[in-house]
Amino acid sequence: MRSARGMTMIEVVAATLTLALAAAMIAGGISFSTMVSDRNRQRLAAAEVAHRIIITHVRDPREMEGQPKRVLFDGRYYAFDLDEEVVARELSDGSGPARRTTRKSADVGFEEKLNNQLTRITVRVKLDEPSEQPRPVLATMTRMFNPYMGDPDALIYRLMNDPSISNQLDR
Repeated sequence: MRSARGMTMIEVVAATLTLALAAAMIAGGISFSTMVSDRNRQRLAAAEVAHRIIITHVRDPREMEGQPKRVLFDGRYYAFDLDEEVVARELSDGSGPARRTTRKSADVGFEEKLNNQLTRITVRVKLDEPSEQPRPVLATMTRMFNPYMGDPDALIYRLMNDPSISNQLDR
């Protein structure tokens, strides 16, 4: 007759350790995937914020006047920077085609703005929550458009509020 034999203490410890390691790996994997999912959700929301800001600015820049550079979207606050540049065509030196360069809208005269008629708008969005470290930019979006096409009221507004034009009108 054979006697039933149980597990030794070393076997119990080894099995417990194996289960604990497996549980820790699973918990770590779930934690990591949750963190990556949250980061991707923030990036997607930041891209949506940038897109909406660009659409608003292109449609009518008056809508953004006096507004804080902070937006509540999907339960979080996002801060943004908006840069507008004129895309200018430089004459070729004969060695190749003409190049396009950009300059800040405020640094370009009205006549050059009308001659070139293309504006590049860039929006950078980052999470706007208290943090000890500077927040990284989550989304950068750039669009080119002609500010003198579209809504006539927006065109008049742009013309009347352009410093290079008001200086010429004052003369």
